[in-house]
Amino acid sequence: MAGKTKKTAQKPAGRKATFGGNTPMGRPGQPDEVAPCYVFLAGDGGSYMTGWVLHPNGGRIANG
Repeated sequence: MAGKTKKTAQKPAGRKATFGGNTPMGRPGQPDEVAPCYVFLAGDGGSYMTGWVLHPNGGRIANG
């Protein structure tokens, strides 16, 4: 179960196979792809950001 939580390990196989398929990239984001956004906002680099949302979602928001 390395790299998975108990909750994701219990999802039906079909659900896991299609999760993230509706994004323009055609796959779910991986932790190492989305984590830098949160680290940026929590760190000094995001200290001057207010009222903005980062969408690390594989282009889903940009494409409607």
